[in-house]
Amino acid sequence: MKHLINGGRLCRSIALFLLALLPSCLDGGDPVGQSSGSVGSGSTSEGFEQVELEGSWVGLLSPYDTTQPERSTYFKFDSIGRLIESADTDANEWYLETSYFSAQLLDDGTFASSMMASYGTRMAQVFTGTMDASRNVLEGSYELSKDGFSVQEGTFALTRSLPGNFNTSVHLAGAWVGPAFNEVRKGVSLSVALDESGSPLSGGITDGPEANWEPIHDFLIDGSNTQAFQFADDAVGRLENVQLLSDDGAVTTFRFLIVSPDGLILGGPGEDSELGHGKVRLARDNQQP
Repeated sequence: MKHLINGGRLCRSIALFLLALLPSCLDGGDPVGQSSGSVGSGSTSEGFEQVELEGSWVGLLSPYDTTQPERSTYFKFDSIGRLIESADTDANEWYLETSYFSAQLLDDGTFASSMMASYGTRMAQVFTGTMDASRNVLEGSYELSKDGFSVQEGTFALTRSLPGNFNTSVHLAGAWVGPAFNEVRKGVSLSVALDESGSPLSGGITDGPEANWEPIHDFLIDGSNTQAFQFADDAVGRLENVQLLSDDGAVTTFRFLIVSPDGLILGGPGEDSELGHGKVRLARDNQQP
């Protein structure tokens, strides 16, 4: 790939350094490779410090391969700047109980982090970049790998986010439609129109790649799904345990959904009582229902 020199090779070099540290966390200690203070020699009052990562960060991952869709993601750091949680709209998730983390912020603003699942499919990501002078933006390049094989490279841009930055009327209300991949039927579509309270006004799952194909089941709009879409963490745009009841008795449940800061991407893992486990990626048409 033409971006290997300026992105992928750097990511992989740092990945080897960061991920080499991961096995040492098997003794039950703190997340490894994460500094609890400023890194480097002679940190000055103008220098960056690890603790400045504290809090929530949200933004987009943009692949170099434009045939691959953008993902929205978030990072959460604890009070001393250790990375403790991340997830994205493609149903990937990393958290302390099941993942290895590494994160460092050098005193010149250079940022590097990695995350790897500790069981099942070894999904891992490595990020290298910088923090801007305002301390509110992280940007650079990333690499996503699956079981040790690179599956995506691109650029990232994250901004600091505070509680209350996401709300249903701005980020969820409107019509959503997109593919839903599952165990039984590999290509179905899900559509849902939400009011400002996060309640479905219409929608359902249809067979085939287009939303107007033969319906599989329609979501109930008799009050059974009132306020089904609510933020569990309104600093990062995360919803949890979203359950939708359908007219044929089917139940569609999303363990979590992530919405992008611009309110245009909504996705995450789920399970349908008829179709099995899967994931959904929805796009918003920007028109209020």
